[in-house]
Amino acid sequence: MVTGIYVGLEGPSWIGAMMALDNMVADKVDFCKQYNIDITEEQWPTHHLPEIIIADRGEFEGYSVEGLINNLNIKIENTTAYRGDLKGIVERKFRTINGKIKQKAPGAIQKEYRERGDRDYRLDATLNLKEFTALIITLILQHNHKIIEKYPMEKEMITDGIVPTPINIWNWGIQNRKGRLRTVDRNIFRLNVLPRGRATITRAGIKFKNLLYGSKRAIEEQWYANLKNKSIEIIYDPRHLDKIYIPSDNGIDYETCLLLEPSKQYKSDFLEDVIFQQQLLNELKEQERSQQAQLTINTDTIMEEIIKKAEQKNQKINQ
Repeated sequence: MVTGIYVGLEGPSWIGAMMALDNMVADKVDFCKQYNIDITEEQWPTHHLPEIIIADRGEFEGYSVEGLINNLNIKIENTTAYRGDLKGIVERKFRTINGKIKQKAPGAIQKEYRERGDRDYRLDATLNLKEFTALIITLILQHNHKIIEKYPMEKEMITDGIVPTPINIWNWGIQNRKGRLRTVDRNIFRLNVLPRGRATITRAGIKFKNLLYGSKRAIEEQWYANLKNKSIEIIYDPRHLDKIYIPSDNGIDYETCLLLEPSKQYKSDFLEDVIFQQQLLNELKEQERSQQAQLTINTDTIMEEIIKKAEQKNQKINQ
């Protein structure tokens, strides 16, 4: 049963793992609706905390996991290096989903090396991250209801008429085995798992990733005038930049900051989209600066020519 997902452009990382955990406790009906996919609670009923996370060393080893262990009471176990077989079901699912995507998605790389004259598959790319995530959700919904051919069925499951699909096994296990589902306030959970960054207080607002935010507290306490250029720690969701959060010292409360004009135009964009737009703008400005430099040279040349002709004209008059 796939209980949470995250789709991003970065490789295996701590942030990616934390984003997947955040999705794990999310209401999947609301989550799917953000990608224009309508489901019922019964189709994807997972929004709970695990007791143990068996993690890949690449994502979790070397990072601080005290927040997960102490605040959320989750035990972390890392697999042995280079032993993907210890989590074979997950590894096989990655391969299966990748194969499905390659069959359908425009721009998917069909082979590792291109030969001379081969078309560059990347030129056919059509999907943005939000659309690509919708594809992944669709495949996961299929997986959760697909028969697992070689699943080691227990006799009680067969007696109860259980067909070995992930959703059936999940529901049967919750009812008949040690299925102790724990829920948590998602806002508190997010304070422990979402990535953190630095924002700067300016006269125009709280600036993060060149986007401007504001909050009720900032206005009441006159931050923009009294704390100008101060750097503060914030918590953000790379998939929803319409708001950021300023954590309180007690680790429980937080101040929500909302996008201000003109940054509101990015309220539905992913972080990668915002970064791309900013990089594109910088490139356009750089191109324009090159043209303006030449324009300045041309303007100076024309002005010097006009002055020179005027001086020559005056010399003739004075002779």
